[in-house]
Amino acid sequence: MSLRSSRTCCFETLKSIPVIFILAIVAWSYYAYVVQMCICKFRFFYFRKIFNLLFFFLLVTIDNVPKKVIYLLIYHPLLFLFLSSYYRTIFQTLAAPTSEVNQILEFNLISFFGFSFMLVKQKENVLQQLRH
Repeated sequence: MSLRSSRTCCFETLKSIPVIFILAIVAWSYYAYVVQMCICKFRFFYFRKIFNLLFFFLLVTIDNVPKKVIYLLIYHPLLFLFLSSYYRTIFQTLAAPTSEVNQILEFNLISFFGFSFMLVKQKENVLQQLRH
């Protein structure tokens, strides 16, 4: 394996970390919302002491069946919309900006650096005046 291919492999692996992180959050939210809140039949309380502070946790489940159905009917289409747009974003090929956009960006960068340079010069002039 050459150095270039190992760099490419490493870069591809690093690029996938945010995608895996977002998918893990979505999976956890699905578990928390659907399984724990809508499907589980038990409700329990527990206390936990962390750093000499007593925390009281209540795991809430919904008892009303029509309410569960409404919550699930709202959650699943929203989940589908999010996952489909996320999929399209992740697997869409990158496009180069048009020449018009490049010209605007170049103008903005030149303006920004020119303005920064002007501010630095003004600051130097003020410092020189204060010294004299």
